[in-house]
Parts: sequence; structure tokens; C-alpha cells
Amino acid sequence: MIKTLPPPLKILLTGLLVVVVAMAGVGVGLLVRGFLGRDAPEQFVIQRSVTSLLQDDQTFPDVAVVAPAGTLRTSELARPHGCVFLFLDLQCPPCVDMAVKWQEALDSQSIEELRVVGITNHSADVIQRFRESHGLHFPVAEDSARVFLHDHRVERFPLEVVVGESGRIRSLRYNSGEPIDLARVAADLAS
Repeated sequence: MIKTLPPPLKILLTGLLVVVVAMAGVGVGLLVRGFLGRDAPEQFVIQRSVTSLLQDDQTFPDVAVVAPAGTLRTSELARPHGCVFLFLDLQCPPCVDMAVKWQEALDSQSIEELRVVGITNHSADVIQRFRESHGLHFPVAEDSARVFLHDHRVERFPLEVVVGESGRIRSLRYNSGEPIDLARVAADLAS
């Protein structure tokens, strides 16, 4: 049938077909992105601003988390010398990078009494495999009740929260590609 159409009409129909196919591709792309929602790869992009409800200079929430040694309270972990809490999604490549950087900082012992604790929503067996496969010696605890996710909207990872010896949040930073500023962390821990 197309062979019998005049050339200008063939060109017009071909152009129309190309536009329809291109619009369908854009529509499918938007539909897929909508279905992926927060699970889309951009959740792993380095964030420059905090999206959680945790804020500088507020008291860090007292939450029960489960570690291999048993149930721990975050308020106890932050005393007496402060603590760096790393919120991690164990399937997130930038989270792996940040966890490894913190392990290297601990191994260098450049800050006395440096305490680092990872917090994740993953189960104990996944946490153990993660720690073993990446050579992590600091504890990674499970927020089994998902308190940080639901009550404090910690939804983007990796998130580094430095809590000073006062129990107050001194800095929050989405971090994976940047070096750790140990002098800043030491000053924050002491406050």
C-alpha cells in the first residue's frame, strides 16, 4: 500500500511514524522511572544537602539498634567521647566507599577514642557478610524497627552524622566521593 502512495505523502507518513515511536519511547522511560521511584540509581548520587529530619545542633535521637553484641542505644554510643554514625544501604556502592574510608581512618588511629557505628535497615546476616567482605571492624547495627527511616526520614545514603560528646548533632553530610576531614570530625566530637 505504501508503494502506491505519492512520494510527498510517504515522507510525511514516515516522519509521523518516527515522531510516534520517539514519543512512545519517552513515555515508557518516564513510566519506568516512576515505577522505580526511590530505588532509581540517582539515590546513590552524592547529596549536598540533608533530606532527613535530623538537624545540626539538635539532640541525636535515642534509638535502640541491634548489633552482634546485643541491643544498643544510640544515646549510650555517643557518650562519653561522641560518635560518628554512618547510615548505610549495604547495596549502595558509595556506601561501601564511605564505610571503607572510615575503616581506614580508624586503622590510622589519627583520632583518639574515635567511635564509628554503621546503621542500616538490613538483617544481621547481610550485615555480617558486608562487614567481612569489606574488612570492617567497626560495628554495623540494624535499625530493625526502621525508626530512623520512618520517624526521621533518613532515606538517602550514605549519610554521615557526627554527634559530639554533648549528645548533639554537630554535622551531617552525605558523603562518598570526598575525603574525610578528620580535623573537622575531631573538633565536632569534642563539642
